[in-house]
Amino acid sequence: MASIEQSAAKYARNTQGRGSEWKSRSQANIGNYCQGIADKFGISAAACQSGKMGRNYAAGIQNATAADYDQGVSGKAQKWAQRFLQALQ
Repeated sequence: MASIEQSAAKYARNTQGRGSEWKSRSQANIGNYCQGIADKFGISAAACQSGKMGRNYAAGIQNATAADYDQGVSGKAQKWAQRFLQALQ
């Protein structure tokens, strides 16, 4: 059975240097973001995409670089593990 320390180490390995993958997946999934918002709040996905929320989400993805992602997750394995354990309580 994996320990939380092993899981944190795996998180660190899996996020290290993955900014370019994050960027391409995030850009491709903007429609999925709006579909999730639409499903949760009962609006149309098209309204989300053309509205302020969808535009802001897309702009945030466009403005963030792969290096921003890498820097943002670097050294955060213990924080991830702590939040993971909190979510289980």
